[in-house]
Amino acid sequence: MEQREEDYIAGVLMIVLGLIGFVASAQIVRVLRRSIRSSSFSSFSLLCCSRALSNCGTLSCFIIYSGPVTLLGYPIGPKIVGLKFGHFTTLTYKSLVYVQLAIAFNRFIATFFSMRYTQICSRRGTFILLGLVWFMTALHCIPEFFGPVLFYPSYTVFIGSIVLNLIIFSKLTWNTIMHMKDMGGQARFRHRKNMKVFVQSFLQELVYIFELFFLQLMKPKERFMEFLCFSLLWEFTHVWDGCIVILYRADMRPNIHLCGKKQTRSRDIMVSRVFTTSKSLDHIDSH
Repeated sequence: MEQREEDYIAGVLMIVLGLIGFVASAQIVRVLRRSIRSSSFSSFSLLCCSRALSNCGTLSCFIIYSGPVTLLGYPIGPKIVGLKFGHFTTLTYKSLVYVQLAIAFNRFIATFFSMRYTQICSRRGTFILLGLVWFMTALHCIPEFFGPVLFYPSYTVFIGSIVLNLIIFSKLTWNTIMHMKDMGGQARFRHRKNMKVFVQSFLQELVYIFELFFLQLMKPKERFMEFLCFSLLWEFTHVWDGCIVILYRADMRPNIHLCGKKQTRSRDIMVSRVFTTSKSLDHIDSH
């Protein structure tokens, strides 16, 4: 395959994949924004909304800049434009690392301190936590804007998030095996909800863990394979992050439900019309 053919395929892949992920993440923001503004505030939803916004930011750079530049074969505008897009994607990607840790902390409180969860993870507490997330992201990214650094905190944050998730998994498994039968109705409902939310957050984190190890193990030599193993895999993690929420949560698919309701209603109307017509024909035949 010639180099320009590879560029065309790579550019199209980046733009199409980016659009799919951007639409998925935008849908998450649209739905969760309504739940956050309602009286029944959800700390977990607000953290997921921040995560989806970061995904939108990263994927927009693939759609607006990386994909078109690869298709054209030359940079758009002066060198500073590409540099600033790189800085922006660094900021949005690193924010995801800290949001993952914040979500793991949120699930830790919900699992081990369920009675105090609403106090610790209140609206004010969650916004303070998000403020810390973006403050740490800025501290993390600013040194990288001025050149290479010797230590990358991302690995430490990933390990902290994984350890928290393993502790949560152990606790939830223990409660399921030892205490599920003795739980009352409310405690059983809370436990099942914690299990469901944990699985969702862990599935989202799993692909980032895979990406982290994959980037360390793979050393491709061909140009196109290097693109698949690095750039496309990086983009795919953000696409998967949004799509797993859409697939996992039914409230993220209102249009699908709406179409189902419309089809059911149309079918009911059709059956009603057939039944009415049949009755009319029977009435005519009887006379």
